[in-house]
Amino acid sequence: MIHSKGKFLLRLGLLALLLSPLALRATPAVADQDASGWHIETVDSEGWVGTDTSLALDESGYPHISYRDVANDDLKYAHQDASGRHIETVDSEGHVGLYTSLALDGDGYPHISYHDLNNHSLKYAYLDGSSWHTQAVDSEGYVGEHTCLALDRDGYPRISYYGDYNLKYAYQDASGWHIETADTEVGPYDGRTSLALDEGEYPHISFYDDHPNADLKYAYQDASGWHVETVDSEGWVGKFNSLALDGNGYPHISYYVDYPYYALKYAYQDAFSWHIQTVDSEYGGRYTSLALDGSGYPHISYHGSGGLKHAYQDTAGWHIETVDSEGDVGDYTSLALDEKGYPHISYYDGTNRDLKYAYYSAWKLYLPLIRKGAP
Repeated sequence: MIHSKGKFLLRLGLLALLLSPLALRATPAVADQDASGWHIETVDSEGWVGTDTSLALDESGYPHISYRDVANDDLKYAHQDASGRHIETVDSEGHVGLYTSLALDGDGYPHISYHDLNNHSLKYAYLDGSSWHTQAVDSEGYVGEHTCLALDRDGYPRISYYGDYNLKYAYQDASGWHIETADTEVGPYDGRTSLALDEGEYPHISFYDDHPNADLKYAYQDASGWHVETVDSEGWVGKFNSLALDGNGYPHISYYVDYPYYALKYAYQDAFSWHIQTVDSEYGGRYTSLALDGSGYPHISYHGSGGLKHAYQDTAGWHIETVDSEGDVGDYTSLALDEKGYPHISYYDGTNRDLKYAYYSAWKLYLPLIRKGAP
């Protein structure tokens, strides 16, 4: 049996070991975690960078981000692995890198859709085991704004985008690229398209109908063709929309209202109808990004009053937290959830013109070794 003095010395020794330089080096991520559990990092600060971000997590939970280098009009890509962070320029031919959308294939390689402003075209880049490959997908007219990319089971890209005031959809298979028009007479201004594939690999797209209606709309394809419906038409609604499908294939959409008030809204469909909720009415809702957790609850990142914000729903209702309020931050957000359901967000720091990345971890440094009144 260890007597009281021995217990005290044992606790003291364990405390010294935990606070040793070796122990601190083993847990570097904890050092910069604030009381909320959020970590915030600057990923790229070389010049004027960080707009048009798109984030995906690989199987190990490491972030991969596509974004625009505004000063040089380049498409850039940052990723992290066990050896650290890596940044590279993907495409520097002309004015490129607007409206990026990134997805990872089964081997963890990135695929990116984006807009070429010089040629008014839709472009696509992908990395294989040796190098980057870029190609123009659609250059007929003024096309390629507000792209969104998804990969099918075979790793082929599917892309939604605007072109000449139409909602367009491009997909690749073994025979090449195919382009379809999903809806006509819609406008691209601040609208954004958001794409997801269902279990049958049919596309579902949320989008903003700027001309002439200013409505949130939803298009989907099945064996009989394309179907388009209006989700919300109360005011000017639908900008900065983001879509995800739940386990039953029903759509969930986050989006922005800019008239008659500024707000973040959320719409979802079930077997009966569409349901619409106001999530944040405190001047919130620009640059939304939506993901569903393992229980089907929505998480939304967005630029709201005070900076970068994160809203999530659980059995108790909606919860809203401010993630980063240091300067003008929170534009161009992109959200992904890790295997534990914790949010990771890429976004733009407008004050410093940097690319930033925030992630949540519930693990905090806690030392229950010496308790008040312990012998």
